[in-house]
Amino acid sequence: LMLGVYGVGPKTSLLWLPVVVAATLCLAAGASYPAALIGLWVPSFKIFATQLLRIAYFASPGIVTLAELSDGVRRWIYINPLTGLFEAFRHVFIYGTRPEAWMLAYPGLVGLALAVIFVPIYRHEQRHFAKLVADS
Repeated sequence: LMLGVYGVGPKTSLLWLPVVVAATLCLAAGASYPAALIGLWVPSFKIFATQLLRIAYFASPGIVTLAELSDGVRRWIYINPLTGLFEAFRHVFIYGTRPEAWMLAYPGLVGLALAVIFVPIYRHEQRHFAKLVADS
C-alpha cells in the first residue's frame, strides 16, 4: 500500500517475496520451539528473552543498511540471522533486485538447525507441559 502511496511501481523483484517470506517463516518456526521450552522451564526468563529479541533487532540492519556500517561492525552483524532477512526484504522492495543467496539460506538454515535440535526435545517434554504449567 505504501509503495503505491509513494509512487513506487511494482517490480519483478516482488516475485522473490514468497521465497523471502518462506525463509522468514522457517526461522520463526525454528526459533519458536526453544522459546516455548524456555518459557515453560524458566517462566521468569520472559523479560530477559524479550530483551534478547530487542537486542537481536537492533544488532541487525533493520534501521541502517549494511552499506552504511563500518567494516568492523559489518563483520559481526552477519552472525545475526535477521541481517539476511532485513537485507532480503530491502532488495525485494526497495532496490528492486533479487536477494543474494546467503540472505535466504542463512536464516533458513538457522531455523532448520534450531528445529532439528529442539523439536525432539519439545516432543519428549510435551507430555509434561500440563504439570509444568500447573506448578507455576
